Amino acid sequence: MTRVAYVLPWCALALVGWSCDDQPDPENIPFEGVDVNAAGDNRSAPTAPSVTATASATSKSKPTYRYGSGTAAPKKKPGGTITGCCAALSAAVKAAKDQGTRAMYGQAAAVCYRKSKDVEAGKLERSQALSQVRSSLLGDAPAACR
Repeated sequence: MTRVAYVLPWCALALVGWSCDDQPDPENIPFEGVDVNAAGDNRSAPTAPSVTATASATSKSKPTYRYGSGTAAPKKKPGGTITGCCAALSAAVKAAKDQGTRAMYGQAAAVCYRKSKDVEAGKLERSQALSQVRSSLLGDAPAACR
C-alpha cells in the first residue's frame, strides 16, 4: 500500500476532531424559505386529514380484543407449508451416491426445516422460503421445491 492510503484516514480523523468544538449551535439564523410552522393562510399547500379522522379510520379497520367479550382478534393466516420440499430433500440425501451430494442435500434439508417453521408461523411467505432453500443448493432442486 502507498503512503497515501495510510495518511488519508489520519487526515480525515484530524479534520473531524478539529471541526468539533465546544461552541453551541447557532439558534437565530435568518432563513429564506417556506416556514412550515407559520400560522398563515396557505391555500396552495395540500391539506392533510385530521388526526381524529385518521384515528377513526384505522380503528374501524382493525378489530380489537375486549377482555371478557369472548371474541378474539383474528389470527394471522399461516403462509402455507413447504414440508413436501423438505421431505423431497431428505429423500435425495438417502438416494445420493457420493458424499458431496449427500452433504449438499442434507444442508438444504436443514435449511428447509428451519424455514418451514417460519412459513407455518406466517413470518415468511412460501415462495420466499422455497427461493432460499433453492439458493442453498448447488445443483438442481427437486420438483417439490419449485
